[in-house]
Amino acid sequence: MKKILSKKLTLVLALLLVALGLSTAAQTVSTRPYTKTEWINGVPYQVTDLPDNNNRAKMFIKTNDPQTPQPKKHLAKEEAQMVNVNIQLVEHEDIVYIGQIAAYSEDGNVNEREGGYGFELSVGENTLQAGIYTFRAYFSKLKSNNEYVDYYVFKESIPVYEDMTLTFDADEAKNFVQTKVIDSDGNEIRYMHEIAGQGLIGGDECVMGGFTPFVKDGKSFGGSVDPYGVWGTYNFYISDIDDIALNFQIHFDKDEVIHTVSFYQKGVHEDVVFENNPNDYVEHEIEFKATPLGMESGSPHYPIVMSANCEGAAFGHEIYRNVYDGKLKCCFGTSHFEPSSPYLKYLIGLSDYAYIDNMDEEVYSKTWALPIYNIDGELRVVNSGKSSYFPSFCDYYELDGEMLYLNGFQYPGHPAFSYPVSQKNADVLNNNCPIMLTYTYVYMDDEVAKINGIAYSLGRFGELRESDEKATTSVVKLDDNESEMGADFTVFSQDPNSGIIEVTLTNENVDVDGIPGKNLSQIYIDLAREDKAPPTLTMLHFRDNEGLVTDRFATSDIGNIELSAEDIYHTWKQDIDLTFYQINSAITVEVSYSPYSEDNWNEIAVEENPSLFFLPEMGNFFHGSLEGVTGQAYEGWFDLKVKVTDAAGNWQEQVISPAFRIDNLAYSNVATVGSDNAHEVARYNLAGQRVDANATGIVIIRMSDGTARKVIL
Repeated sequence: MKKILSKKLTLVLALLLVALGLSTAAQTVSTRPYTKTEWINGVPYQVTDLPDNNNRAKMFIKTNDPQTPQPKKHLAKEEAQMVNVNIQLVEHEDIVYIGQIAAYSEDGNVNEREGGYGFELSVGENTLQAGIYTFRAYFSKLKSNNEYVDYYVFKESIPVYEDMTLTFDADEAKNFVQTKVIDSDGNEIRYMHEIAGQGLIGGDECVMGGFTPFVKDGKSFGGSVDPYGVWGTYNFYISDIDDIALNFQIHFDKDEVIHTVSFYQKGVHEDVVFENNPNDYVEHEIEFKATPLGMESGSPHYPIVMSANCEGAAFGHEIYRNVYDGKLKCCFGTSHFEPSSPYLKYLIGLSDYAYIDNMDEEVYSKTWALPIYNIDGELRVVNSGKSSYFPSFCDYYELDGEMLYLNGFQYPGHPAFSYPVSQKNADVLNNNCPIMLTYTYVYMDDEVAKINGIAYSLGRFGELRESDEKATTSVVKLDDNESEMGADFTVFSQDPNSGIIEVTLTNENVDVDGIPGKNLSQIYIDLAREDKAPPTLTMLHFRDNEGLVTDRFATSDIGNIELSAEDIYHTWKQDIDLTFYQINSAITVEVSYSPYSEDNWNEIAVEENPSLFFLPEMGNFFHGSLEGVTGQAYEGWFDLKVKVTDAAGNWQEQVISPAFRIDNLAYSNVATVGSDNAHEVARYNLAGQRVDANATGIVIIRMSDGTARKVIL
């Protein structure tokens, strides 16, 4: 039963991921055209200076070719020419099923039925907006051995400017594509397949899922292929294709180890056999810790694996086994790609908290680790900002009918926040206090100013903590009016150019080494300013002097702090449904520390490194040393306060409690004697939780000179 359920969710999830990748893409810069090409690690990027801002503000957009194609004119609906396309099929006795016949626009023309994902055609007359299309037909035949085999027929880049007839013949699909998946022990994984009258048969005793979109220039041309044989198999026939690529992304779970295998080939004119080399697998283990909300709910912790290639084709697969110890073992297969697109991205997540949504369906909040790339056998954590807070794969935007794909954001990533997995210490995801990455934008809705706010919770290693959204509360004040709501907040104002908005976000879904934690974020917005959006902290992590990424240090002199912050002003352009970004790089950052839960703040000097300014979703980069951190703290843990202020006077302040640990500055529940002039500053129970003066039992009293006394009350 679990296999059948997983199979159904596989297809739904695969389609959702493609939609997610497309739907997150309404993000543009405010100028055109792009002026030059820069090559970064062998990858071509188009570079644009953003106007009216500091000249360091640039948007890097990957291009598949050094020559960026020119924009094509976008026709308004009333200008569009409509034509009739007559679809005809050649009959064959052995065809038992005729699947979807679909059309995909290639030149930016938008048919109202398309929605950006292609649209279904019927046999007979169809009305299309004039333009260039690729067409796909899908058939299923019953072979002599009673097995079903799929046939895909493509007609690429067809000019449709006058009435025409298109005929599809399943016999055009003469190229046989076979896929052999080999596990890390060298054994071939058998998939279940469907035989007439017998249903699903065969298959190894392991959970397996796969997705094969046909892709072109980052756009999926449909054709999901499922290992169970209900919607197809990994062996099928296809017609000749030139610019369309086959993209297999296969995940299977054997012996509680998640395996991933991917294949890619552009163009097919003969039979193809895909087979992976078992020696190419690279092992890796990711450890998660359940959040307090997840622990309280007792939700099962289901792992999920997703992958995508450089063209944006994505697939995700949820595995229905409970992970009790939080450790996910993975085997990443190297990318079998052409040299022009050599990078493959893997995203691993673990469900943390389950809840019932407004449609009475069970929804799992997950923790997503940062994307991992397998580059020539080396696993590398890639933090590009965008992928940190939303696990999408194919980001793009459309302007004047032109699709611009932002896959370059995924690689090479921010040079300071991306690193080989060997540079990360054996720390546990969620075992830290996260930052709040917040975005706000102002737009008019029925002549009323609407201020929307969105908050994402990012852990110390860039992990996205979805369950924090359910735990985060906010208090929003517009002048004297106050309201309470969740992490996503909305404020209405009759005057978009007057008033002060103050937001307080509180997230207490935090436990660090058994110590309760909290993120307290405050936001200040002055609507009288042209820039009505506050800046935000976008990433925070620590390294030791050897470059190891960790937030735990033996002594303060080996600790270093690295953070990024950004001021993004969003302008919603309703007529074309796009958000334009203006990036204002003139921001200031103030950083201070305090012993855990003591509210006794001291400055940490940080300097900006302009060479590490990075877009999108990262911005200005700052670094400093923990060498000046003094005083003792409970178990060595210190809080951090970061205030980011933009040129307009808007600001965000976050208190991350606790943030980092210094072992030689620790005190615990061992009784010590303080100086005669010391005074009490705080009381804690044995779990490290702060208590008031009326608490009874064994209490640790923290003194102003850094000492502690253990007493029984």
